[in-house]
This record gives sequence, C-alpha cells and structure tokens, in this order.
Amino acid sequence: MFRTFLRGRCLTTALLASPATLLAQRDSATTRIVPIWRDGQLVTRVSGDPNVAGAPYVIRIWNFANQIVLPHTHPEDEHVVVVQGTWFLAAGERFDRARLRPLAVGDYALVPRGHAHFAWSKGMTVIQVHGIGPFRVDFVDSVFVLSSSGAIAHFRDTRRPLSPSEVAARFRYRLGDTVAVGQSWGIVREAVASAANGVAQYIIEQPGELPSLHDETALRPRSRRGGP
Repeated sequence: MFRTFLRGRCLTTALLASPATLLAQRDSATTRIVPIWRDGQLVTRVSGDPNVAGAPYVIRIWNFANQIVLPHTHPEDEHVVVVQGTWFLAAGERFDRARLRPLAVGDYALVPRGHAHFAWSKGMTVIQVHGIGPFRVDFVDSVFVLSSSGAIAHFRDTRRPLSPSEVAARFRYRLGDTVAVGQSWGIVREAVASAANGVAQYIIEQPGELPSLHDETALRPRSRRGGP
C-alpha cells in the first residue's frame, strides 16, 4: 500500500531536457546540487549519497513531459514529494494509465520497500526523493536502454549488454537516426523500451529546442530527400 498526503489530507490508496537549462532554474538547493545523468534522467544530489547503505540521502529526479517510469521496486522505503509539475503514480507490476493517480506540487507519497510501482509525467516534472540508502531501481521486467554508454538490458538488480540482434528486435530507431517529429525533425539521443509493458520512448534533440521525449509510435523515419 502507498500512503499519500495530498494537500494536508492523508489518504491510503491501493496501489528516461537540457541539464544546463534545468539547473539554471530557480532552486533553493542549487548550491548543494550535484548533477548526474543516468539512463535518460537528470538526477541531482541535494544531500548525502544515495549509493551508501544505511545513510540518509535527498535527491531530485527530473522527468520529461510524457515520460513513463516503468514498473520497479526499491530495496528501501521511498519518500517522494513533487516539487514541480504533476506526477502520476500507481502500484502494480504492469504499466496501466487507468490506475495512475495525480500528485501535484507539494503532495507526498510513501512507497514501501519491495512494492512494485510505476509513474508518468504529464509535463516536465521534478520529484524530490529521500530515504535511507542504497537508492536502487529494480525493474520488474527487462527494460532495454540505448544511450551513449551502450545498449543495456536491466532486470531486477542486474544489467547486461544487448546483442545487435536484440537491439534490432527492441528498437525501431538507433542513436543518431534522424526522425520526423510532427512537422519538424530531430536526432535520436537515447531510448528505453519494455516489451512486457508495450513501451518504447526516445529522447529527441531538435534544432533550436530543448531535448524532448516521444513515444515510438509518434515518430517517423525522415525521408531521404532531407524533409520530414
């Protein structure tokens, strides 16, 4: 069970942007923030070290608009406060939009250790997470990630390299591909996919714009003539 506090009411519910630009936004913890880019997300360390077992920590996680956080668990309790945007949260081992519950700025949620949950961001969203380390994301099902660090499969608390055939099976587009995004175009910079959840999302870099995140179904191969 998740315990969520929404604007002073306690309820019980069943239950991967430009880093420089994001950090330039007004933030009371700016002087203590240490940015870390990890698997499509900007994570800022506000206090402590989330990798140290038994030690308290505070971090902030920046989510793109439309970003899906695939079902996962944590080895310790997770305390979440929304500090920007609207974050949608639900419990379960499969991503299901119908089960998502909105959390606005200032809302709090407690996710007990070992409880599977997933989330989605309507717009650019920042959540502050605190707890006792280690902070680790253990995916319920295999999650495939393409990034500058390589092609990796994540499952539970393990990871392994993806073979070229696995990459071809999981991703329609590769890093560096040019794709059409609406009436414009952009370059694929990172991607994440989950066959079990029917999810494939890509971080796209467009000329003169901040990086944005798109579902695979919203992208099209750019024509060989150089237009969308």
